[in-house]
Amino acid sequence: MKLKYFIYFTCIFFIFALALLWNARIATPNDSSEFVSKSNTSTAFMKANNFHHLTLNDRISCQEAIERVYWKFRIWPDTNPQFKPAFESIMTKEIITAKVEDTLKKSNALEYYWNKVITSNELQTELNRIAANTKQPEILKEIWNVLDNDPHLIAECLVRPLLANNLMKQLYAFDERFQSELHKTAETEWQSFKNNHKFQIEKGQYIEYEYYRFDSAIERQNIIIDAPNVLKEIEWKRLITTLSNNFGIALEPNQHIDKLTDKLPVNKPSKLIEDETKIISMIILSKDKNTIKTGLIEWKKVSFDKWWAERTNLFSPIIAEPVFEYILPPTINVSLPCTNDGWTPTSLTNVPTGRYQHVAVWTGAEMIVWGGYGSTGYYDTGGLYYPSTDTWMSTSTTDAPSPRFWHVGLWMGTEMIVWGGHDGTTWINTGGKYNPNTDSWTPTSNTNAPSERSGHTGVWTGTEMIVWGGVNSTGNQNTGGKYNPNTDSWFPTSTINAPDKRVYHSAVWTASWMIIWGGHDNLNYYSTGGKYNPSANSWTPTSTTGAPQARELNSTVWTGTEMIVWGGHYYDLTTHYYLDTGGRYNPTSDSWTAISATSVPAARGYHTGIWSGTEMIVWGGYSGMGGNYYFNDGGRYNPITNSWTPTTTTNAPSQRYYQSAIWTGTEMIIWSGTDDVTNFDTGGRYCALQCTTPTYDSGLKAPVCPLTNCCESGTLLDSRDTINIQSEPNQPNTINDSCADGAVGNYHDDESLDSMLIRTVDGSYIRPGKTVIMSADTWCNRDTDFIDFYYTTTVTPPTWTFVETYQSSSNTPHLETFSHTFSIPVITGVQALRGNFRRDGSASYCSTGNRDDHDDLILTICGTLQPAQNPDPANGSTSCSSPTLSWDPVPNAISYDVWADGSQICSDINVTYCPTTFTSGTYEWYVMSKNICGEGYAGYFWSFSIAGVPSGLTNNSAADVNGCADSGVEITWNSDPADWGDGGGGGSRTYDIIRDSIDIYTGIPYGTTTYIDTTGVNGTIYNYKVRYNNKCGLSSETDPGATAADNLPFAPTGLTNNSASDLDSCQDTGVEISWTQDPVNWGDNGSGTRTFDVIRDGSDIATDISYSTTAYIDNSGANETIYSYTVRYKNGCGLSAETTPGASAKDDVDATPPGDIGNSLLPSKAGSDIALVWINVADAASYNVYRGLTASAPFPSGWIIIAQPSVNSYNDPVLSDTINYYYKILAVDICGNTSGN
Repeated sequence: MKLKYFIYFTCIFFIFALALLWNARIATPNDSSEFVSKSNTSTAFMKANNFHHLTLNDRISCQEAIERVYWKFRIWPDTNPQFKPAFESIMTKEIITAKVEDTLKKSNALEYYWNKVITSNELQTELNRIAANTKQPEILKEIWNVLDNDPHLIAECLVRPLLANNLMKQLYAFDERFQSELHKTAETEWQSFKNNHKFQIEKGQYIEYEYYRFDSAIERQNIIIDAPNVLKEIEWKRLITTLSNNFGIALEPNQHIDKLTDKLPVNKPSKLIEDETKIISMIILSKDKNTIKTGLIEWKKVSFDKWWAERTNLFSPIIAEPVFEYILPPTINVSLPCTNDGWTPTSLTNVPTGRYQHVAVWTGAEMIVWGGYGSTGYYDTGGLYYPSTDTWMSTSTTDAPSPRFWHVGLWMGTEMIVWGGHDGTTWINTGGKYNPNTDSWTPTSNTNAPSERSGHTGVWTGTEMIVWGGVNSTGNQNTGGKYNPNTDSWFPTSTINAPDKRVYHSAVWTASWMIIWGGHDNLNYYSTGGKYNPSANSWTPTSTTGAPQARELNSTVWTGTEMIVWGGHYYDLTTHYYLDTGGRYNPTSDSWTAISATSVPAARGYHTGIWSGTEMIVWGGYSGMGGNYYFNDGGRYNPITNSWTPTTTTNAPSQRYYQSAIWTGTEMIIWSGTDDVTNFDTGGRYCALQCTTPTYDSGLKAPVCPLTNCCESGTLLDSRDTINIQSEPNQPNTINDSCADGAVGNYHDDESLDSMLIRTVDGSYIRPGKTVIMSADTWCNRDTDFIDFYYTTTVTPPTWTFVETYQSSSNTPHLETFSHTFSIPVITGVQALRGNFRRDGSASYCSTGNRDDHDDLILTICGTLQPAQNPDPANGSTSCSSPTLSWDPVPNAISYDVWADGSQICSDINVTYCPTTFTSGTYEWYVMSKNICGEGYAGYFWSFSIAGVPSGLTNNSAADVNGCADSGVEITWNSDPADWGDGGGGGSRTYDIIRDSIDIYTGIPYGTTTYIDTTGVNGTIYNYKVRYNNKCGLSSETDPGATAADNLPFAPTGLTNNSASDLDSCQDTGVEISWTQDPVNWGDNGSGTRTFDVIRDGSDIATDISYSTTAYIDNSGANETIYSYTVRYKNGCGLSAETTPGASAKDDVDATPPGDIGNSLLPSKAGSDIALVWINVADAASYNVYRGLTASAPFPSGWIIIAQPSVNSYNDPVLSDTINYYYKILAVDICGNTSGN
């Protein structure tokens, strides 16, 4: 339906309407004293036969149509299980109306504040520029189509918002009327410091930063060397260069960075530096060759968004629209919008400030960049780049996250999420969600958010953002979190089996796992990684077998089946190494494959890498080796052919690193970055669109495209039928010659469909559900020529479904390309598209005009393969015999290969089972599913075992149940061997009892561990074994078994006679009876409790003495009386026997003193001693020698014992020769009895 319509004005009404419009076009602000006066000039209206002023509703309808196109192209992640939301739920009527009114109000504000009217010439010029420079012509063409290709609607509804928004922001940012107060404040405070070396800050913010050179920082104990302020040599150079630029110090050729450092002034503020958002001045507080401390004072401008929010309601949403006959310019070819391996620059108009370590995401319709670091500090600003119009728009700063770099940014289908980072002094754990539809921010929740960090990674799963790793004030991290934007909530990731703490690693999302790899922790560089399953909140380590060299700052992409890593850096404490190697990791098989080193790009790190759908493209970067430090070249790696192709440097952006890169579907967009001298605001678009030419199929009678992302017929369809000058090869090129061409006319005079093309929007292979662009290059003769697009999901026979009709744009002969964007039906197999090019008539898949041309392009639509599921036998299970392997059918698969233990056991089977002939053991197997294009997908690795005999049996035991009775032998065994050999499940397992090699009982249920044999002959020793039978009927026996007999009891035999003796012959201490603990045989077969009785002269004097006791003291008898003692042994069965003959003893008491020495003491002089000698007393054990000073002294109190010799002599060493000494000698026997005095 046409949005433009004709309104007839009478002359009177036309004049009256002009007057009304002029009076209503601007609502004067309530307070205009701050603004300069405006001129009274008005826009001239040019008469046009088909012109009408657009109403507000017209503009709202136009804007809605444009937004629907953008929403159609915005990427909805394949991994999101939910359907893409309806447009109406994302872009409400209120949002669209607000956008339209905002544009109109800004148009009026431009005229009011800056006397700037957006003229029709400016609108036309910008429209021409957009048409000439578009890099997404499919979007631009579709926008034009929904606006009825009406240049008036396009100029007012598409172009005006771009001009009004960008022009107003540019004028405001440096307008002295709005910035003068801040300029004065900054100048005053800056001069104060310059003169007094002291800041007097009123409106500015002062922050200090301290930076360390990496090589020196590793020697310090209190510095986290992976922190953002610890700079590797390249980063140190960039810091010194940035400071030098701000202080106006030039870097001389080949000048060492330390020399430049020497020139930096200390305690002297730099000049004032201004950009769109702030004014800054820097100061160096201290410096040496390894450390530098700086101060930054920043005066922030009132943001445009805040300023405009306070004034927007002052202006009317009605404008004085210029009257002009706009012309719709031609656009570039939608089919092939760019030249393969070619560069074109990105627009510089309204481009964000140059920066690095920012984030960039691709939405499908625009690239969003945000954050980062540049010459004026850390940024909370960003921009949206629209390739369709080659235009930049700034992102709102209202409610934006705080400035930062080294954060993550992800596109989730409706919003960009940013989180984490560092602002030069502080690590951050906040974030925000940016909505490009509304140019608005929403903060992310901090509740349960991971700890603050930078240098971490983030992936989008389709429903959640997962962040992991990084560094903060406590060091490197191995923690993370899952953020759900729908619930605005966080959940921590598990640390069980998580990879080691690390920073500057890489991460990809596979649709099932987040794979972490590489990076480093302090000075440990990793070639390890892990696969994180968010559903199970669990980690599995990645294989290190064949893994690439450990590294950080490499590029990483996910191809759909593999992770590819390439390039990067590591440091061995003496040298920084940059790498040109890499590897491909398959998470399903947990295996690595090296990538080709032939024609590989030069070694580098800090570069970018993207996946184009068919290739990894790496570009830019830095290498401290070979003198070539910065790069503006790269390479395209094709994993199917394992080969590299260099990227051209012709028209490429300048050499740089830390740039951002995104993939649009046809181009890689590079933006910003640095070469340590300049923080670039430039970029480039690199085309990597390479179409495949189909092959004519003589059976189907039409061209057939292989598996590809772009198929273009080339010359196969050129011309029509057998018309004059040139006829079409293989005409009519319709399936089975089903629709003939018209045969009238001349080549490129009359109508012909010359070529057809189909390509995916995102650059990946053409598969079910993919959004594609189908296009046709035609020779049109008049404006009543039409092309009808049709599509069929079958070719035998085809069933054509109408897609769209397009009409020639001119009544003169010309070449014209028609295109349409749609989604491939979610069906695999051979499909086709048809272009039905006709003169006049109505839409048909096979029109019959004599100048009509019909061509088909056949597609082999291969569905994406997934891993096979539900294996039988189940993973880890055991079969009793060699099993038939089976699995669930894999969507899009037409055949399967089955591999087990490295050997292919079934090949190209079209059933989901594979018989085997394995012997017992454990086997690992997987299924390779294959689609009609010959692609294979190696699925999960599973294992199964084939049963073997039970192993690791513990020997059984056997014992008489009751040695005192005829009660049988008990056999005991363990419930389980080390391995039953049948894979588990004990229900059908049994045991058998074997006695002397003969089964005596079988089929004992699993879990029973004892059996009593009562069938043997008493007293006969048997060997017992246990047979373990597994559920597969395989068995093993215990070995050597155990022997036992069922014995009857008898009295103890083989007793050793006891002993008896006086315990102490001097005293009344009793008689001690002793015996051996055991007889030769107790006769009780080990049963019961054994005890002893002591018998004296035939009578029991002690009974039931415990088995462990082997002695008893009898002190109940009469002294000096001899008794006979025996011991009775009582076994556990109550039977007994006595020792014989026993033993006799008496308890003696000796109270008789020994004889005395009489008068035998003969003292004599022996030198200075007195020698004492006396007769020996027969029963004396010793002698007490007494000495006194008088003979009459009372005894023994007046005497002292001076010696107790055991012999009959003693020498007394007297003290004086003048004193008389007297001696007494008393004999002492063994019992302590002494002789008389």
